[in-house]
Amino acid sequence: MTNNKYLNDYITATVKGLERVKANGTKDEWHFEIDCGAIEDFHNREIKYDDKYAPIYERLKSVHGPVLYWMQIMSDVSTEEITKTLLQYKNGKDARSTPSLKKHINFNTGMLYAELTTEPLWVRLVQHLGFYESSAVQGLQLFYWATELKLKLRVTVLEFNGDMGDVLPLIEDAFARKLQPLLGKVK
Repeated sequence: MTNNKYLNDYITATVKGLERVKANGTKDEWHFEIDCGAIEDFHNREIKYDDKYAPIYERLKSVHGPVLYWMQIMSDVSTEEITKTLLQYKNGKDARSTPSLKKHINFNTGMLYAELTTEPLWVRLVQHLGFYESSAVQGLQLFYWATELKLKLRVTVLEFNGDMGDVLPLIEDAFARKLQPLLGKVK
């Protein structure tokens, strides 16, 4: 197979996947809420069995495709206060790995974070809440800094078919430009 033939086949398959999403939408779209002020310490017990988190766990474990998700700030906490509190945590002793702060922070955004993931979404949520066993795995670590702010978040989830994996980084970049999240690597 020539390189041009391979490229043509790839582009054809990618365009078909994009046309399917354009015509039918994503595989699934839904949302759930996180009240950071009510996050308890789950370091010594399984969060997935907790009454508050079990329904979210059941829903998230059914997600099998790549996922684009974002966290919208729903509480009346300024982005300046969020950034200040997170920076204090990041600079503290024994801080876990958190997403980077942008060089040019848009304090007028209502979005905290946006990300594409191909790993199980439940695992990413545990990392973001701050209860993953390894402190070196990057996540928002909400338990450690957002509880005092009583930050309330709405998590929107777009699940895609598995064949969309190659093109989703482009979609992630487009959403990041539109949503302008406060945190993360996206531009």
